[in-house]
Amino acid sequence: GFAMAGSISPEEYYAAKPDPIAPFAGPVMKHMNDDHSDSTIAMVKHYAGVACSEAQIVSLDSMGMTVKAKLEVAGGGFAKV
Repeated sequence: GFAMAGSISPEEYYAAKPDPIAPFAGPVMKHMNDDHSDSTIAMVKHYAGVACSEAQIVSLDSMGMTVKAKLEVAGGGFAKV
């Protein structure tokens, strides 16, 4: 996979603040996935520049969101965008 490598000290870890979105992420993702999947599809098309027929938000935090999408490309299939 793709990841950013780095390290932090134990002091930095203990001083870190929780993500302010964390308490609301689950309910927001559920609402968007249950009631507004068409909007998520539109966001994938607009921001990622790829057409998709299905899209589900699988993680959400103050840095953004991860979406599992069924892409409309040769071979189809799901990808995280």
